[in-house]
Amino acid sequence: MISVMILASIAISSAEVVVQDGETYVTVHDSEVTLDPDLVGPDQMISFTATVEAGDNQTLHEFRVYNHSEFTDFECMSKSGWYGPYYGENIFGSYCQWNAKLGSTIPPSGSETFKFEARSPLTDCWRTWRFEPKDQNDNWLTTYFDVAVDAQAPDTTHEIVGPKKVNNGVTWIDGKTVFELSFSDPDPHPSGVNKTYYKWYKLADCFCWDNCSYDQSGTASADDCMAASDVESACSPPNEYDEPFNISEESCHAVKYWSVDKVGNKEDYNKIYVFVDHTPPAINKAIGLPNKPDSNEIDFTNDDNPDGLYHWVTQDTNITFVCEDQGPHPSGDEEFCYKVYSDVPAWEEDVTDDYCAVALDDGWCCVPAIPEDPFIFNFQEDSKHKLEYKCQDAVQKSSGVHTQYYKVDSAAPNITKTMFGNWLGECPPTDENDICFVKYDNASGVDVNVADLGTCAIDNVTCTYEVW
Repeated sequence: MISVMILASIAISSAEVVVQDGETYVTVHDSEVTLDPDLVGPDQMISFTATVEAGDNQTLHEFRVYNHSEFTDFECMSKSGWYGPYYGENIFGSYCQWNAKLGSTIPPSGSETFKFEARSPLTDCWRTWRFEPKDQNDNWLTTYFDVAVDAQAPDTTHEIVGPKKVNNGVTWIDGKTVFELSFSDPDPHPSGVNKTYYKWYKLADCFCWDNCSYDQSGTASADDCMAASDVESACSPPNEYDEPFNISEESCHAVKYWSVDKVGNKEDYNKIYVFVDHTPPAINKAIGLPNKPDSNEIDFTNDDNPDGLYHWVTQDTNITFVCEDQGPHPSGDEEFCYKVYSDVPAWEEDVTDDYCAVALDDGWCCVPAIPEDPFIFNFQEDSKHKLEYKCQDAVQKSSGVHTQYYKVDSAAPNITKTMFGNWLGECPPTDENDICFVKYDNASGVDVNVADLGTCAIDNVTCTYEVW
């Protein structure tokens, strides 16, 4: 004989005890309860669905859900074919209960769903819910199911990819520069990022310089979209992020971005200010002395230079370049970039590396050339030359490539003097101290021959002489 003491309202067994032919048998109560959702956000009214699955040998006719003490506003929903919900309380806490009507029990291996609502806690943690289904032998099965609360908002960061300049907290970018957003949902119970949003809009320059006064920023301290140049655009709904984005308009801009996770936690928006510089720098060039314009050089003639224009210069001729970034939002840090070509050993031989003291950037030699410190260029050898050049600013806005052609002649003409007729003394004289006598007979004198020699001779020599 088996004696069992029963305590009212307490689930005491998860098994069925059967006595047959003097033998005692225990059958496991293998019903299960699962809960959806199992991951929720903080301080939210959650609609839960409990799915009760009867075991292979159980027919279930009652079901209890115990309210978790950290959840509030607990309420169970009515269910067709079941009485209730009824509310009660025992030593395990308060609960709601449904009782099956005739013909509505959960058969072996069958299932039913029961719905209830509760407001979630504010903090992260696992919370364990208690359930009790009751079978045809009035055995209660106590089962538990864990629900996690994700109270952490996502974390979104940005990376500026492409041309940019950052100086003393002020940022400049170019129109081809893109913003890449990265996002994650932090531990301990991440639900995952659902969506990421962004928007950008124009503002007064003082926002980018971080020196706005109240008069300049207007209501920016309360809502900076109201201080935007285009309020309608700034205060409009955001864009959903799905790929890197750029900013097409030149101005000071605010860029805002944030993420929302799958249980509704919204990140406080992140915001940065950037100047967008679309205006390329201007380039100024001055060819010093000596120089002489010329034309019709066959090697210099092409579609862009149909007349074969070029300049004669020497290795001492200074060619001065100045790059000056233009408004309204110049990023500065101007550079002069150039390539040099020669006809040694053959025309258009790239000799840029011989002219550059820094590492080449995609074949270009780039050096500072700001208005306060211009760049002075000199050719290093007598030869035909092509010079390609451009100016670029800190965000790689380019003035466009310019091309000019030069012939460099640094060798002086050669003068040969030959005496003829009757003469006496140090003739022909080589300096002012030499004394040379020539017969005055219109048949004696000195023959002066001039030849412009060298690898790249301008010829077209003009001679100057004095008689005293």
